[in-house]
Amino acid sequence: MPAPERTCISCRRKRLQSELVRIRRDGAGRFDLDASGRGGGRGAYICRSVGCVERAADPKTLKHVFRLSGPLLSEDVDRLVRTLTDHIVSGEH
Repeated sequence: MPAPERTCISCRRKRLQSELVRIRRDGAGRFDLDASGRGGGRGAYICRSVGCVERAADPKTLKHVFRLSGPLLSEDVDRLVRTLTDHIVSGEH
């Protein structure tokens, strides 16, 4: 069976799922890192690059990907960017 591929929400390039980081919205509506890649809820994938993380943090992108209609809290987006950047810089997989 071929390895699963996913598309980065920032650069739109297809990559192996294992090369991307998955984010999701938790039950309270907050964004978080889904390190296992198996968490429930609507998820999206981002390349393991700081540039892609910063571009993906655009509220319009997140609202589109997660099918949101209301405003996003800037502190939620900022926390997501910090979490993803720390994860990428630390080299965790």
